[in-house]
Amino acid sequence: MHFIRFMLCYVALLLYCAFAQAQTIRTIGTINIQSSVIERDASARTVEFLSGKNQSAGKFRGANVASCLKEIIDKIEPENRSKAIIIAKNNFGQKLIFSLPELLPEISKIPPILVYRRVIGDLGDTAHISDIRGQTGRVNVQEIDKYLERATQERIKLQVPDVQRVTSFLRQPVSLIFPTDASPGRWLADVDSLTVAIIE
Repeated sequence: MHFIRFMLCYVALLLYCAFAQAQTIRTIGTINIQSSVIERDASARTVEFLSGKNQSAGKFRGANVASCLKEIIDKIEPENRSKAIIIAKNNFGQKLIFSLPELLPEISKIPPILVYRRVIGDLGDTAHISDIRGQTGRVNVQEIDKYLERATQERIKLQVPDVQRVTSFLRQPVSLIFPTDASPGRWLADVDSLTVAIIE
């Protein structure tokens, strides 16, 4: 069922490309992608990615695209959501277009993720957190957050079997990945903006 829905979205996108000259695109909003902005998103978490052969590609900080775009998506009228698209652009001018329904949990079991920083280390049994400089007894909360992010909050098994191909994408400054894709053909590295638009 998931595959059929995905193919319907894909066919809709191909039709859009074929008839784009006869239609107009109305931009709803754009966000510039920076790791500091993504880190503040409610869905930001530490994810361990596994290849299709269950090999670990490492732990990374990631956030759901839908969550990062929530404020913009909420502006779209319900009747226009099926005509909405996301345009991802990277620092090299490459663009990737996909449909808004691909972000929805009923269409995509594991939605697209923005991956933005590798996490090194594991949680030990003891954490040594220093005081804020010049303020004895006041713990530096930022150090606690940095320590706790080493904990894996989610494990995602990707469909791509080759761990090397996965790792090369994940180590880019910010990568847009589609966990349910069987190959990284439409993954986009070094993403710098996401635009939400409606085909009219």
